[in-house]
Amino acid sequence: MNEAPTIFHRDDVLCVAAWRDVMLELWSAEGTIEHFRVVRAVSRRIVDRAPGNRVCLVSSVQVPALKTVPQDVRSEMVARDRELAPNLVAAALVVSSKGFVASIVRSMLAGLQMTSATRAPSRVFDDELTAMAWLAPHVSSIGTRACTPGDLRNAIAAARGAPPTRALHAL
Repeated sequence: MNEAPTIFHRDDVLCVAAWRDVMLELWSAEGTIEHFRVVRAVSRRIVDRAPGNRVCLVSSVQVPALKTVPQDVRSEMVARDRELAPNLVAAALVVSSKGFVASIVRSMLAGLQMTSATRAPSRVFDDELTAMAWLAPHVSSIGTRACTPGDLRNAIAAARGAPPTRALHAL
């Protein structure tokens, strides 16, 4: 992978970045409503800069233990999904956290996908390797360059290793 991801936001909870035509939403702790507002605002910026305004999405949650999702956060997630739907080519949602609540979150996300306004293919995974293997052909379909699962994994690793950005705020 020659090109590095563009980091839009990074703190100890969340990294939001773009790589080629892929939006990376990487969670390492539970976010607040402010984090979800940042995701929504950055999503619009990433779509606006993408060729043809079409993107793929990787949303990865690597949190040791998950709690239930508050209603205001769920509402923000649904609003972002509605805004992103016309521009989404495919979405891989990864919840690699373990335990009962993580399995409930994966089930909840799968249910939200079924009722989502988007017609783009999307799947919920419990590991990034499988998710990137599934997503890579979708990324290749909208770009001028082929994309491999390894390319996606390298972009995610680079985004996770990026230094923090300025303080949390809705852009």
